Amino acid sequence: MARHLGPEQPFYLLEPYRFEGLAVPPTLEEMASAHLETLRSVQAEGPYLLGGWCNGGLVAYEMARQLHTQGQAVDLLLLIDPDAPARHRAVRRAINYIGNLLFIDQKKQFEWYLCLKHIYRYMRFSHYRQSKNAEFLGTIEGGDSRRKPSNSSFTSLKFRLKALVPKVEALRQDYLNMYDWPVSAYAPDLYAGKITFFWTSEEPWRPIGWREIVKAKENEVEILTLPGNHITSRTRHLSILAERLQSCLSEAQEL
Repeated sequence: MARHLGPEQPFYLLEPYRFEGLAVPPTLEEMASAHLETLRSVQAEGPYLLGGWCNGGLVAYEMARQLHTQGQAVDLLLLIDPDAPARHRAVRRAINYIGNLLFIDQKKQFEWYLCLKHIYRYMRFSHYRQSKNAEFLGTIEGGDSRRKPSNSSFTSLKFRLKALVPKVEALRQDYLNMYDWPVSAYAPDLYAGKITFFWTSEEPWRPIGWREIVKAKENEVEILTLPGNHITSRTRHLSILAERLQSCLSEAQEL
């Protein structure tokens, strides 16, 4: 992406938030605040040009919201096929309700959530199930995940059950599982500035989670469509994504 934008356009990438060593992930607001410290160590004052893809889009939204409350200018907020806020809110609320009734602490509630999320993904998505089977079998066969297990291993009910209900420590290694916990409780206030969305042509259902924000913002939202799906829009169609991003950057910098 940086190469497509050319040598004259500064381009900074923020690494994903590090969850290592945390009993419970922070709130999404706290994650965004930590990213802002990194951002402002490079550029202390606005105006800022912010963008994010997938879960990074949701974090970018919260970063822009916090920057605005701090009196900083955000000339561009670009959300590229972003995750929706408050996904799995009902599951999170149910776990919190039951856990609080039973005087279960947040760490244990979070671990319940990790287990339920894993079981749901394992039962529903074949690619996730196959990857976890291979990952688990690779671990028990000497720790070499490149080694191909035998067909009998794959069909073993014992191994499948262990892959279905792994240790919590293993689930903590999955970034998306960790990230989904703060997202499930994130119900943001409206961002005061303009929002530009890039959605994909092959997955028209993804904007549904943002419809309330889009409706509330009325004329302060711009929506553009990229070819492809959530993945191919930034791989196979990267040149088109970069071209439209460059157009947005140029327009924002001319204001």
